[in-house]
Amino acid sequence: MESIAEELARCGLRATSQRLVVLRLLRGMENHPTVPQIHRALAAEHPSLSRKTVYEILNAFVRAGLASVITEGGEPFRYEANTEPHYHARCRSCNNVFDLPAGSDARLRGSTALPEGFDVEAISVTFRGLCARCRE
Repeated sequence: MESIAEELARCGLRATSQRLVVLRLLRGMENHPTVPQIHRALAAEHPSLSRKTVYEILNAFVRAGLASVITEGGEPFRYEANTEPHYHARCRSCNNVFDLPAGSDARLRGSTALPEGFDVEAISVTFRGLCARCRE
């Protein structure tokens, strides 16, 4: 917990017990959980942790660069601790989201007509289809 506490401090966040458990859980999950999933996972051991607090903690982590959020129209936001550039694949049947290594963002930038003076800060790519388990 000390290294997580130090990391929170470096990002300008107080190392509250709630932030520590949320970040530790998020880093241990590979399924890009939603707020309700995170809240349910922590509810038994931390009954005073509200869903609203989980939202606030995750939003603070995103602003601080400790987490990222996957937003797609109509879908609940999903969170992840992986903040390195990467893409996603989402299964249309089970709705699982998988990380993929980022391709050549320079090629994407070079082949896309952007508005005059637009400065690209990040590229988000999601491949949609069926995962191997659902295809069977």
